[in-house]
Amino acid sequence: MRFSKFLFPLVCSLALPFVGGSVRAQSSPGELPEVDSQFLPLVPAAQPSVAFVSRDRAYRYTTPVDVWAGRSSLVDFRTGEVITFVQLSDLSRIVYDANADLDSGRATLLLLRAIDELEFEGQTSSPRPTLTVVTTDAAGTNRTYVFELTVRYTTPTRGQTNGVAIVPTDMAEDERIALMDRDGKLAVSPDETLDTARGTATIDDVSRGLDVAIANGYTPESDPIVFDIRELVARVRNGADIDTAIAALDINLATVVALAELGIEADIEQEG
Repeated sequence: MRFSKFLFPLVCSLALPFVGGSVRAQSSPGELPEVDSQFLPLVPAAQPSVAFVSRDRAYRYTTPVDVWAGRSSLVDFRTGEVITFVQLSDLSRIVYDANADLDSGRATLLLLRAIDELEFEGQTSSPRPTLTVVTTDAAGTNRTYVFELTVRYTTPTRGQTNGVAIVPTDMAEDERIALMDRDGKLAVSPDETLDTARGTATIDDVSRGLDVAIANGYTPESDPIVFDIRELVARVRNGADIDTAIAALDINLATVVALAELGIEADIEQEG
């Protein structure tokens, strides 16, 4: 499998399709015969509840979170840490609740909701406000995390999540590996997007990320991976499936995901 020697951050996310063993349906007055799952419709992909982000990554980098209008988005700490302080930079469009009082030592979950925009005297606002969260663990170690919030007025599609879960690094890695199917190919949703730690990415994000990598000297333009990624972009734009193209070109999944993250970050900086 081909990959560049330049270093990119790895994505933590999850996309876990499940099909069961056998199913027994029951209907009054009697019970129907057992039906093997091979005769039931297959679920092509399960809707992920949250994106898994490793604690180390979330501590070092800003974590993006989409806040969907009319829905709740989660910031869930599954690391044994409890939330002790929360600060939302822009109160005009987003509110939050915790699953316990912050002084109780039991708060581990924040629920974010979009609201109609409010006006306050002297207020400033941002299209991407930040959420700052301070936690403490059993050993008394404090950590500060920063989340970048974006209000979305559409319905999340397959592969988009309802927030993030901060998890131990090994758990995040397990979920990243789960993105691959048994043949080592990327399991993607039919809309040809990739789940990354910076949000849902398209092939345009991958292309933009490659330009950033070259411009910043992360990899020389003569690197064979550059030609492979350009070929991947061309094939997908011409109608090929992302997973099929990645497998055919023997490109390392982590490289594609990392380039997509670079592309998303560059797009956010340009908009800002």
